Amino acid sequence: MVVDPMLAQPQTLASSEPDAVFRQLLDEINPELAHIPLQFIQVQLAECFKPMIRGLSSVDRAALEDTSPYGPMGTIKLVDPNPSGNDDISSIHPTHLLAISSRGDTQSRPRLVPVHGIVFVAHCAKPRLGASAVVEGSEPNTFVLPITSLTLPSVSAFYALRAYMYNPHPLTLLNALLPGVLSNGLPPTPMDLSSHTTRRYFAAQVIDVAKKGLTASHPTEILPRVQAYAARMPDVWLCAWTLGMYRQHLWNALDFVSGVVGCALKMLDARSTGK
Repeated sequence: MVVDPMLAQPQTLASSEPDAVFRQLLDEINPELAHIPLQFIQVQLAECFKPMIRGLSSVDRAALEDTSPYGPMGTIKLVDPNPSGNDDISSIHPTHLLAISSRGDTQSRPRLVPVHGIVFVAHCAKPRLGASAVVEGSEPNTFVLPITSLTLPSVSAFYALRAYMYNPHPLTLLNALLPGVLSNGLPPTPMDLSSHTTRRYFAAQVIDVAKKGLTASHPTEILPRVQAYAARMPDVWLCAWTLGMYRQHLWNALDFVSGVVGCALKMLDARSTGK
């Protein structure tokens, strides 16, 4: 199969011993957990994903924009993401801030992105985070977090990868990169993400998303939109490479999403040529 150049990908960085990598990185940021078995930590971490996601959404974005990304520490302000209080999900606030600069954009200041250090090091070997040193800020509902600076191909690509870190499933990554692609639900049969049938199903959803907002559905109008989706993929691969993402399932998920977009391009090509 000829790979579309927009979907080109670097070699995987997956480790043959990911748990050993995780243990080393975790001990660097949370040395107080060194005596706790890793299997127990992983089970507890999986149960904390929803409260952690709630914690990310509770960070006041406006206040974060006013925080300088250039110092060693930065302040976050927390707000209630669900003021109506109609659910019982607790919140675990972030422990680190990443000051992310985009390659090729030297004019804009770095974007501060909150993460939970334990989630980040469970997937990424680079950059090394400082030890968790969260302290309460001088204002109510504020916390001071350590800042780590890094440069990536794309900030938006990192947001998609961050979504995957907190819900490590290929469809999480697919939906983060192509919002709306899951709006029609999942295939009616059990999914085999490696099968051509499954990829064609989601490729059709990609095409449907590309059609939205168009006055006509001719492939010549849809194709540029799907090509734009494909053009995002190299940045995502390179972002994962730069972060040293060492879990094989992440690289499998990237391969799945690239395959779906590539399949959509082939389907449009077949329609335009009548094949």
